[in-house]
Order: sequence, then structure tokens, then C-alpha cells
Amino acid sequence: MAKAKEFMREAADAVADHRSGPELVEQTLGPSSHDSVKHLKRLIAKKNTVEYEQRRLTRAEAVDLESHARRFVKWAAGRLP
Repeated sequence: MAKAKEFMREAADAVADHRSGPELVEQTLGPSSHDSVKHLKRLIAKKNTVEYEQRRLTRAEAVDLESHARRFVKWAAGRLP
């Protein structure tokens, strides 16, 4: 229960800075989450590029990101009870 409370507190802080989300997931779930968290990091990095450089994604970039998103969601869904 303490781990869940700690996660919720840190998750609230992560809302302010979405870049800390992957680190929070990895800290909470441990090293076994490392490969899957890479997908989330990739999505956030590209989101930042698009937002701050104000450019559109190419079709290839969009397809690549969709693949990363699907892999991360599949992994995350498998972690839920």
C-alpha cells in the first residue's frame, strides 16, 4: 500500500512535467519495465519536437510513433489486474 501511495504522489508531480513519467514508471516497476518505457520516451520526445519546433510529422514518423504507442499500450495493459 505504501508503494501505491508513493506512486500516486509522484504521479501528481509528473503531471506538471510529463518527461518525468517514464522515469516514474521505471522506478515503480523496476528494471523489467526498461525496454517498454523506451516506447513511452520515444513518444514524449517526438511530442516535444512537434510542439516546440512547430512542425508536422511526416507519414513515416507518424507510422513509427503509432507502432511505439501500440507496443507501450500492449505492455501496460498486460500489467493491469
